[in-house]
Amino acid sequence: MAYRHKALQLIEAACLTPLLSQDFHALTSGEVDSLLTVADAVGYRKPSNATGSRGRYFHAYMARQLRSETRPRWFVQFRAPGCKTETVDEFVTIKEARAMLAEYRQVGGGEYWLASKPCKAWGA
Repeated sequence: MAYRHKALQLIEAACLTPLLSQDFHALTSGEVDSLLTVADAVGYRKPSNATGSRGRYFHAYMARQLRSETRPRWFVQFRAPGCKTETVDEFVTIKEARAMLAEYRQVGGGEYWLASKPCKAWGA
């Protein structure tokens, strides 16, 4: 299920996130086609024992992923000499996090690294 992060990014980029909070059967055919376009782009296949449509299964799967609080996050941490550690940024994919980490390190001013948990003050 490695495609879920890419699918969530595509859904958010296409402004389809509100569709995932609606009942699948209340969606228009155009909205279902938009979701299926994302499913095709990430190579989604419904379970072999599924009794419903691929669109319905993809909608249900992505809605669960969106509601899930356990979506992996990557945090860029920073510590200047003589200061406490602080979280400066947050990313969904490791690839994106590594790219930004390289940019932060170019700027300098202290030590930067990636972490799977933010500092306590993050989001407060």
